[in-house]
This record gives sequence, C-alpha cells and structure tokens, in this order.
Amino acid sequence: MAETILSVRNLTQQFKGVLAVDHIRMDLEKGSIYGLIGTNGAGKSTVINMISGSIPPTEGEILFGGKDIGKLDAAGRAKAGIARTFQNLRLFSGQTVLDNVITASQITRKYNLLEMLACMPRYRREEKDFSERAKDALRIMDIERYEDFQADNLPYGLQRRLEIARCLAIRPKLLLLDEPAAGMNPHESLKLVDDIRVIHRTHPEMTILLIEHDMKVVMNLCGYIFVMASGRMIAEGTPKQIYDSEEVISAYLGGIVHRKERA
Repeated sequence: MAETILSVRNLTQQFKGVLAVDHIRMDLEKGSIYGLIGTNGAGKSTVINMISGSIPPTEGEILFGGKDIGKLDAAGRAKAGIARTFQNLRLFSGQTVLDNVITASQITRKYNLLEMLACMPRYRREEKDFSERAKDALRIMDIERYEDFQADNLPYGLQRRLEIARCLAIRPKLLLLDEPAAGMNPHESLKLVDDIRVIHRTHPEMTILLIEHDMKVVMNLCGYIFVMASGRMIAEGTPKQIYDSEEVISAYLGGIVHRKERA
C-alpha cells in the first residue's frame, strides 16, 4: 500500500465572508503526480496557498508525512519538504540563473552566522552541496547552459523552468506547481511536460500536485485529478473518469472543448 504524504481534512478559507474554499478533502500518495483543475475563481490557488503556508486556513487540518503542520509558516514548511511555484514569477531578477537556485536552496541551511563568517567546515560543506544541488536542478530543467545569465534576461518560458529548478534545489518531498505553463506557447508547454516527466523519473519518491488550465498538460501528466468549482471539490478520479464525468463537463469550461473534441 502506497504511503500517504499529504492529507487535508475539511480545509476551508473565508475572505471577508466569502467562502473561497469549502471543506475540501484530499489525500496524496508518495511518488505520484496529481492534477487540480477548475475554472477561474474555483479556489485552486487558495488551496495551494494554504498547503504551502502562505495563508492560514479558516478551519481544517493539513497533515504532511502524518504530522500536523498547521503551526508551521511557509519557511518551516519549505524546510519540512514542501516547495511551490507561483502563477506570477518571483525570481531574484538581479542575480544569475545559478545564484537564483543556490539562494533558494539555502533555506535548508544548518550553519549559523558565526560558522559563515569564520568559513568553518560545516559552512563550506553546505555551500558546496547547495552549488551541486543547484547545478543538478538546472540540468534536470535543461537550462544549465544559462547558469551565468542574469535571470530577468531569460525568455519567459526559461524563467518558468528556472522557477521550478529553484524548487528542486531544496529537494522537496512535495512539489506544488501553480500554473507552470501559464503564458507559454504550445512548444514550451510540450517541453514542460517532458521536463516534469524527467523530474518524476529522477525523483521517483517526490509527489507533484499540478494546477493547470492547459488540459493537454494535465491529461498527459497526471495519474489522478481533483476538480474544483465554486470552492468545492466536485469530482476526483483518473484522467478517463474526469474526461467522462458529466458533472465536470457541466461545471468546468473545459467541457466546451471536451464536446468539440468528441464531435
């Protein structure tokens, strides 16, 4: 039986009386790729924000590796093994590509200020490890040849891949991808699918939860899909079950595309 890495129970979020997320439940197994889909305003990013610690839930429980992480902030959850991307890029624009990834990985550092100032052995070991992690992440995302480029000089699609590389550098147990293909052209989206497959192949114990509007990306990658509408979880299942669900067709804009593809 596969190990459950993440469980959310009755997760709820209210913003000024508006019920953005309504008592949802999810279980994610270790080493699988999941999709979370729904129309704009369905509450998908709010769910990711609560899981990653960006905002606290109004009520509900989040268990990660069997432990309640409700009291951990975003940094604490990153150290515990949860990494996430954002819809809007949050790169360190003035740094090189390599330094962007090294800086992100340093959230897991154990050395203290004195060890850093004195250049003590633990500091040197960890900094060497951060550099190796960063270069490995750039190789996986196929952008290692750009390591000396300034991050904001990269084309948009490469910046998206850099953001994922920054997540990989902390060696997460759970990777949350919030619309990673947003703004990409079809060729870049296909390349992203290949990149995520490489991540899954090279890190088989990592769990991935993907929010994405591009249904080709979701259907090609995810073994199990959750569907939200108006803050509620309305369906979940395999890609085929979701594709054939009349409730999903009626609630989700992809249903229009679905019908056209069947015609």
